[in-house]
Amino acid sequence: MNTGVLSRTIAGFVLAPLTCGATTATWMIVSAHVHDVPVTLTEIRNIAMLGVLAGYVCTAVGGIPLYFALRYLGWTSLWTFLLLGCLLGIFAFELTWPGGIKTYLGLAPNVDFGLRSGLIIMEVMCGVAGTIAAAAFWLIVKPQPASR
Repeated sequence: MNTGVLSRTIAGFVLAPLTCGATTATWMIVSAHVHDVPVTLTEIRNIAMLGVLAGYVCTAVGGIPLYFALRYLGWTSLWTFLLLGCLLGIFAFELTWPGGIKTYLGLAPNVDFGLRSGLIIMEVMCGVAGTIAAAAFWLIVKPQPASR
């Protein structure tokens, strides 16, 4: 790996998770506007920081190993990165919400439809955040298959 590729790779791992914060903050602003709920700047900052934190954790745990595995296998197309970014975002939500899949399939007791539908929306948002982060990473790094 030459110096240019290494610096782009490091920049991708540093900058791409920031898009998760922007995505979650945007989702909160739009959701509050649609439902006519007042939202403070502090709440927006907090949800953005939570999104950034989740983005960096997902990058460290899943993104870095996936990147090197995909590069080794030669699967460096944008579509591969987008799909796996979405799945990584969904997987991160499943890890953070105990019993997530059981809750919105209706298998968990005493869970109303409102909570179930809210969880589905949050999971979709996590998938979108993962997809946007993967696109940002791919555009920064422009990965090439590893030379063997």
